[in-house]
Amino acid sequence: MFTGRCFCSDENGRRIFGQMWRNDASEMTCACSRKRAELEKSGRMTVSLHCTANGDYERLQCDDGICWCADPKTGQPTVTPVMEEDMKHLPCYSPLVTGEQYLRRCESLVHSLALIHKEQSEHGTNFLGHPTAFCDYDGSYGPYQIQNGIAYCTGRDGKILGSWQVMASEMSGMNCSEYI
Repeated sequence: MFTGRCFCSDENGRRIFGQMWRNDASEMTCACSRKRAELEKSGRMTVSLHCTANGDYERLQCDDGICWCADPKTGQPTVTPVMEEDMKHLPCYSPLVTGEQYLRRCESLVHSLALIHKEQSEHGTNFLGHPTAFCDYDGSYGPYQIQNGIAYCTGRDGKILGSWQVMASEMSGMNCSEYI
């Protein structure tokens, strides 16, 4: 019996966020991961859909200021969507899981940096010293981050792992999986 892992992939077979042990993966759809990859591929970089570790939808979803309780397999609303400031009234809202705001730390940083970049562009300026954050589809930090032109392997909390680093311009073969 094969007991390896199953991974989510996009329509081209490229691996994306989401995985499970094979013996637990019979219900795994990867629908959330595929939707996020599709939205990002279309050029939308501030997608805030949250996916579970297996690539399905978390119960509470918010995107573009609207929140809803989602079917984990399809992402379709199971109740009438509400404005994000009213998400606490949804039956799927849990303060222990979500906290006071929907966006998680990494996502908040990415959204803030996007707003700063937009504001600077409108004024003809561009500050190059800010960090570049990469978030996983569950809102946690991705496997690497870039600060001042240097790429570091990082944990899900955004903390640098180990002492290995490389110039961001040379990171094409960077593999942080040994730290995970």
